[in-house]
Amino acid sequence: MKRGEIGSPAKNTRSKRKTIMEGADPFERGLEPAKILGASVNSSGQLTFLMKWKGIDSLDKVSAKVAHIKCPQLVIAFYEARVVFEKKDTAPGSTAAGSDDEQEENDEAQTEVKTEIKTEAEDQNSDNGDDELSVGETYN
Repeated sequence: MKRGEIGSPAKNTRSKRKTIMEGADPFERGLEPAKILGASVNSSGQLTFLMKWKGIDSLDKVSAKVAHIKCPQLVIAFYEARVVFEKKDTAPGSTAAGSDDEQEENDEAQTEVKTEIKTEAEDQNSDNGDDELSVGETYN
């Protein structure tokens, strides 16, 4: 057999190695995470993150449980980038006068945190008309 032919042992070994590496967990392959690009819920209901890796262009889905352990700072940064603070209207009868400390306390009491992570599960719930709450949602 000539070198490089389809049946050559060297070619088969490389293709097997590539298949094994592609199927392995990105952390086991020695890849270093660069950024979390998105989040979704897989078919079994588990949260997964779409992650970009340093040094390569490919993207991988990683279980949230694994990401929380292997790269907690990236997970925190991902959530912080999507947190929105909304200020509620002031209560009727309240005055604008008052000390700065009182005003800060009122502002903090009226601030509500909402997350804007749209997952496939939320899409499905909205299509079905379900009134279930997802993580970070509140009834208004």
